[in-house]
Amino acid sequence: MQISEMDIRSYQSVLLGMMKDLARICEENGLTYYLVGGSALGAVRERGFIPWDNDMDVALPRPDYEKLIRIAPEVLPAPYEMRYRKNACVYHFLRNDMLVDTSKFNDAGFGSVTHPYIDVDPIDGAPHNAVFRFLRESKILLYTYLHKFACIDMTVEHPDRSGLEIFVIRLAKLLHTNRFLSAGRTGKRWIREARKTEYGKTDWVVIAFGSYKYRDVFPLAWVGDGVKVPFEGESFRIFSDCDKYLRQLYGNYEIPVKRGY
Repeated sequence: MQISEMDIRSYQSVLLGMMKDLARICEENGLTYYLVGGSALGAVRERGFIPWDNDMDVALPRPDYEKLIRIAPEVLPAPYEMRYRKNACVYHFLRNDMLVDTSKFNDAGFGSVTHPYIDVDPIDGAPHNAVFRFLRESKILLYTYLHKFACIDMTVEHPDRSGLEIFVIRLAKLLHTNRFLSAGRTGKRWIREARKTEYGKTDWVVIAFGSYKYRDVFPLAWVGDGVKVPFEGESFRIFSDCDKYLRQLYGNYEIPVKRGY
């Protein structure tokens, strides 16, 4: 397969087309999706992509997420597929007819050749009680890190990671932690912990496979039915109270910065 060279805006254009298709597939099959993380930030602050953003993040309530995975082989048109991302226990919505060299707009060669994809995460329920909620998220994070160590050969030194995280990754690779931790076992425990509280049965939720640790736990009321907002000339769904969600993730998110969130 030929490797395409693109600048960041051309690559974002590919992602935008993929997001249009994913949104259409969800809506045709009665599934509710939301832009989350940096994609939600871009939607609210930029009405599109953050200038340097080279991915998109989408989340669905657990029942809709599992339905999407189940029906994907039947409803996804070529060249799309849902591909399981082993080291993160989630799925990518993948365009598999294209390989792109992203080294021109990625730092330190991170992900320099990749298929364009969208991260698709489940939203799970979280305990109503604050103490139980903290303990649940702490257990989720424990299994997150154990699973990362089990998949350390697939972990990259992303430039947005802290110096401490990069040090731990390098040490884990030196110690070959994947030799004595089972990715299958730690992944199952991670998923089992995330699913313990059924979505919609309490007034709290968690994006257990997200990147923001305790900030990925928030009230179900923030999610609501969602609202559609402009995004690069299209219209996609975000949380009903996305302002509170973004403030929890990024603080004063309305002030753009040169790099990072």
